[in-house]
Amino acid sequence: MKTFAALALTAVVSALDNATFDYMQYVAQHGKNYATLEEFNMRMNLFIERNAMIKEWNANTENTSSMGHNFLSDWTAAEQKVLRGLDMSNSEENTVAPLKVASPTDTYANVVDWCSTTNSKNANKCTPIKNQGQCGGCWAFSATETVESVIAIENNTTPV
Repeated sequence: MKTFAALALTAVVSALDNATFDYMQYVAQHGKNYATLEEFNMRMNLFIERNAMIKEWNANTENTSSMGHNFLSDWTAAEQKVLRGLDMSNSEENTVAPLKVASPTDTYANVVDWCSTTNSKNANKCTPIKNQGQCGGCWAFSATETVESVIAIENNTTPV
């Protein structure tokens, strides 16, 4: 029994060390700094939750996309909401319609092949993801990214 407890404790410490290490790499990569130890711990916990979600998503071989971190990985939902500019206060209902997730039987999933690495015509034709910062112009970024990628696919060029 003592051996099991020691192994369990070792696993917890190792996981904590890996999570802390991952977070410290994230902090360095994104130039983060915090005013207090409490804020640091709160943000690290947010990051660890998202890191687990990302790893779980990426481990699922049935997913056709992958997830990763960005500068928002240690932000609260309220901070992200302000960045997106979502204001539902004037709506009749303060609810958002549920997200429809494509099922394997949806026909468009088999037709659309955006920048697949297995399709030689589209390989490496998607423009890299850009950081829009706090401008609120996500609609403009998504439109220009789509146009740039279509032009690259049609002209067989590499987007910038």
